[in-house]
Amino acid sequence: MKFTKRGNAPSMTAPHTTKRMMNDIIACMLILSIIAIGTQWYLGGSEAGIQAGLLIVTAMVTALVTEAILLLVKGEKQPLTKLFRTYSIIPGLMLVLIVPVGTPMWVVAVGTIVAIVAGKFVYGGLGKNIFNPALVGRIFITVAFGGLLTTTLAGAIDGVSAATPLTHLASLQNIGTQSQIVEQYGMVNLLLGLYPTALGEGASIAIILMGIYLMIRKTIDWRIPVMMVGTVFLMTYMIGIENNMGLWYPLYHVMTGGLLFGAIFMATDLVTTPVSRSGRFIFAIGAGVLTVTLRIVGGMPEGVAWAILAMNAFTPLIDHFTMGKIRFNAISTKMLAVIATTATVVVAMTLYLGTSAKTAKVDAQAKELKRQEMIKVKAEKQVQVLNQVADGDTITYEVQTKGFSGNFIVYVTITTTTNTIAKVEVLEHKESAGYGKDVIESDFMQNFNEQTIDDVNVDTVSGATITSDAIIKAVNKAISTIETE
Repeated sequence: MKFTKRGNAPSMTAPHTTKRMMNDIIACMLILSIIAIGTQWYLGGSEAGIQAGLLIVTAMVTALVTEAILLLVKGEKQPLTKLFRTYSIIPGLMLVLIVPVGTPMWVVAVGTIVAIVAGKFVYGGLGKNIFNPALVGRIFITVAFGGLLTTTLAGAIDGVSAATPLTHLASLQNIGTQSQIVEQYGMVNLLLGLYPTALGEGASIAIILMGIYLMIRKTIDWRIPVMMVGTVFLMTYMIGIENNMGLWYPLYHVMTGGLLFGAIFMATDLVTTPVSRSGRFIFAIGAGVLTVTLRIVGGMPEGVAWAILAMNAFTPLIDHFTMGKIRFNAISTKMLAVIATTATVVVAMTLYLGTSAKTAKVDAQAKELKRQEMIKVKAEKQVQVLNQVADGDTITYEVQTKGFSGNFIVYVTITTTTNTIAKVEVLEHKESAGYGKDVIESDFMQNFNEQTIDDVNVDTVSGATITSDAIIKAVNKAISTIETE
């Protein structure tokens, strides 16, 4: 594909016309939309499938209406004719395909309006924007309405949003075994997109096939998706080796978090990416490095959208330094220097990220141990021996323990000559009926009678677990007290 620099955006030489290339992208977006509806139908039933369809229609209609209004405001004499030349449907479709199915339709509409107005129109329209419009809209609704972007439909019985693969990975500090990370979803499901994710970014096989088609048609430049995905794969592979994880780890990163969708459909946007071939190499590698960095040490498990937007901002600078100055189609000292410098940066960043992930894992484990210790100490403080009374060969311990409705007192009598429990009774409590009172007033505590203190075995009562467990803890506290005397 040949480009010439004319004004604000690259112009293409025939036969690679803008119309043909845009139509290729639209066709792929529509196919992914159909796949998204089918996937959601399969995962969540007809309601989820219909919701996916409504979201897609909402984005398309909002994009067209917003663009039409802006053209009228701008004073276009033939707004309808111009409307079909601005391809506003593309940012609308791209936006909706990178949001989850539980996103409200009005949020998708707002995001689409922001994409068209703030991401495209304010810069002058098609070919003049410096950021990918769909990503501008997506980042806006993420920041403004992040809590509403959910994989669970509103009104669902189980109204808890399922964790996406990379959110799950982040909860493990990005390090774990294959069973901990992959098996929760299944590698085949990750490949087919049958897991909690955005509407159109999970179908890895379909996206890869579309990417190959677009590369063959020269609609997109192969350098950007190949180098971006390759950088993420290489870095996560090295991080995996550093932390004793196998080939599944980089594959997990490649197939999740919208990397393939972003690399093929968004990072390749002709307007917002460098013109020169060498510039595209730099752009793609930078986007890959940023993606991994944001995923491993940043607070954004996916990272792709922010990485591409960041590199969009650097596109003018990359073009300034690479236009006609660095050529990768011929071996030169300058080319080798650029490759060596880039490789050094990537390796250094990878080693740093791998070490950071390992440190974060150790710190998290230490915090968890400390938390468990605190819970244990707190539990021990809640179970206290308040008093003890000796009477012949028996000792009765007055033990305070915490039940469902608050603290209550358990009296534990132990026969010292036989080391057996003589009696367990509760004289003071605040437990309510159905939440422990029934257990206290039943024959539950008779189960302790005549058991030796070295081998007490009484199960909690189903339906009143908290109260019965509190009584068991009180008995164990009395036993530990007599054993230390």
